[in-house]
Amino acid sequence: MNTNQTTGKQTLTISFSNQISTAYSIDYKALINSSLTNDTLSNTVSITGNGEKTVNQDVTSSTKVVNNGGSATGTNLNLVIQKNDQDTGKVIVGAEFALYSVSNGQKGQLLRTGTTDSNGQINWGN
Repeated sequence: MNTNQTTGKQTLTISFSNQISTAYSIDYKALINSSLTNDTLSNTVSITGNGEKTVNQDVTSSTKVVNNGGSATGTNLNLVIQKNDQDTGKVIVGAEFALYSVSNGQKGQLLRTGTTDSNGQINWGN
């Protein structure tokens, strides 16, 4: 899974290194992260395969997302993490971070991962 840390766009690539001799079913789940009252989630899937039969298929679908009930306030913002050495104050390159959702005080789904750059920073958009 690759996530564009600025836009949040994700790309999942699955490759089989050995010949497939039986049928496969691949399922995945998506976490919808939107603060909008009404939003649309778009998803495009491209499948390519070579073997006894060549397969090329693209499928695009959209799902309306309606957030209602209860009340909340908030805004999706960019998050910049800066990692510095506590003793020297120098930036730390290559520090790994993971961002999880929280549900009922418990660690939930993994939302993002990242590694600090040459400035000791990770910039997560949205």
